[in-house]
Amino acid sequence: SLNMEVIEALEASVAQERRTRDVLRRLDALRAEFLLPDDAPRPEDVIREARDGRAGEIEQRARGS
Repeated sequence: SLNMEVIEALEASVAQERRTRDVLRRLDALRAEFLLPDDAPRPEDVIREARDGRAGEIEQRARGS
């Protein structure tokens, strides 16, 4: 009947919302676990420094140093 279809659709929607909330809670817990301190270097700065260092090494090797 139409009533049963509406009830099933509502139950499915509620179940999906609960799963979404559970996933969001887990993500929040992970984020809190891996949160970097305020004084931590920014990832892009670390990557840039490593890239610049490798470029310097390559340049030195090319010069024969």
